[in-house]
Amino acid sequence: MHLNPSTRHYLAAGFTLIELLTVIAIIGILAAIIIPTVGKVRETARAATCASNLRQIGAAVAMYAEDHKGWLPGHFPLPGSTKKGLWNGQRTYYQHSENEGMLAHYVAPYLGMPAWDTLPAGENRAIPVFVCPSWQSIRGRDFGRAWALNYDLYNDSTKTKPWGDPSVAQVAMGLSEIDSPSARWAMRDHYKAGDPEFIDRLAHPNKRNVLYFDWHVKAARSN
Repeated sequence: MHLNPSTRHYLAAGFTLIELLTVIAIIGILAAIIIPTVGKVRETARAATCASNLRQIGAAVAMYAEDHKGWLPGHFPLPGSTKKGLWNGQRTYYQHSENEGMLAHYVAPYLGMPAWDTLPAGENRAIPVFVCPSWQSIRGRDFGRAWALNYDLYNDSTKTKPWGDPSVAQVAMGLSEIDSPSARWAMRDHYKAGDPEFIDRLAHPNKRNVLYFDWHVKAARSN
């Protein structure tokens, strides 16, 4: 390679061409190492926030039950409604409508939010702790269905639904009716391919955050 005098002077005063290429290669290698690590750290923080949110939801459900003779949300209809039970797929938001079958309507006041019947008509209001940050980053907004309630408490032929079922006017159970609450999951983050209200993959890589009926939260492996 023939270098003109100005190039030879620049390289002699600073880096040789080989040294410069070596530095560029090292920077590329470091970037390849650091960028995925930063992504993993960010997801770890989001998953921790999601777990904290679930604990707060659990605390709100526990307070609701304490105020309602031990019954879970969905045992009593909302004022002005005849609908009992909660749906399996749960939204991150609530609104001024009594026939929803949504957990958010019942526990909003226990999370520092206005009661559903005080919201302006037509407004959808997200409850911050119902919004998993990993779910939100995939969906691109804070409205939708992010959670699943347990619709098969004992994972057997009884298909026991602790939160009830609005489709058959089945009421929610009482906490005292749930045996081994530390082993029975209550709520977890959820996805559903092909449904525009859900995300189409797990919010957290290979795992879900799960709330149990003793209100502890843990991450469970999932495919």
